Amino acid sequence: MILSHDGTRFTVEPSAKLRSQPKLCALIRDKREQILAELLAQRDAEQNAQQQAQLDQQRASDVIRGILDPRPDILYDSALWTQLLRSAALADSSLFGPLHGFRCLGAQLCSSVTGFHIVYDATQPGFEDQDDFDTEFRKWFRQNDDFNSRRDNELTALLRSI
Repeated sequence: MILSHDGTRFTVEPSAKLRSQPKLCALIRDKREQILAELLAQRDAEQNAQQQAQLDQQRASDVIRGILDPRPDILYDSALWTQLLRSAALADSSLFGPLHGFRCLGAQLCSSVTGFHIVYDATQPGFEDQDDFDTEFRKWFRQNDDFNSRRDNELTALLRSI
């Protein structure tokens, strides 16, 4: 069987080999409209899926651009937090919420030889003290279970990406 498509329509024609099998050729001829309808439906579904994917990507891009540092009053690392939060959202990561929360409470990014780290700042009112910060940080990012192990690895990768 020869199947061709010119962009707007499909053509189904029996090949020379198929013509030598009249029963099969008759069956295809009888089902021609169904075959063509199915092919067109598949093509339309693929086009719709591509269009939806493009729309979803555009919407996601618009949302990502709208994410800003919730604490722009902490000037020296505000741009880094914006980048970190956008990266977390773009990665469709479960880290976005906890990172956003820690930043709202005054956590800061500190640069080191191995990359950036999230640190406590005693001048910010969000945490009672270093112990409170450490307890919450372990609770959200470093518990010894599979979920938080993956989350810790994601956090490390995100911090290295900024």
